[in-house]
Amino acid sequence: MPKRYTKQINDEFFSLWVLIAQTKDALLATREREYYQYHVKNERRAVIFSINALGGKATAVEIARFLFRKLNSVSEMLTRMEKQGLIVKVKSNGRSKVVVKLTEKGYETYKQSFNNTVDKRVLSILSKKQRENLASYLLTIRNEAARELGIQSFSLVYSPDFNHNKKP
Repeated sequence: MPKRYTKQINDEFFSLWVLIAQTKDALLATREREYYQYHVKNERRAVIFSINALGGKATAVEIARFLFRKLNSVSEMLTRMEKQGLIVKVKSNGRSKVVVKLTEKGYETYKQSFNNTVDKRVLSILSKKQRENLASYLLTIRNEAARELGIQSFSLVYSPDFNHNKKP
């Protein structure tokens, strides 16, 4: 049996980063397992969420900024999503030549995201006050990281009482 490397990490900040990354990865894995039946991965759900959060239509640049992703990877994903029938590309009069909008199938996928029982099971181990505190801490960290990247800070686009059944 191989010897495990068990040296203690004494860097408080790196340890927090590892914990955040592991938590995100574990939550994503549980969500993907639950969503497997719909054949849409979490990364595409994130794009769908961002389009809706940005007012129901968005440019590739806006989506990339919203998700902290590189433009070329978002553009490639949008091409695949269009082939899946989740979005349509529409000519625009603005600076960007194209905006994307959700199709009916894309909107149905958006609504499925709110039926995820794993999120409720996992996050309900925290009290309402603890969840509010966690959200506040994560927003503060996210906004500081965005500032470090030179990205204009933004707030969550929806609140817990957001009407998820409202069509974009």
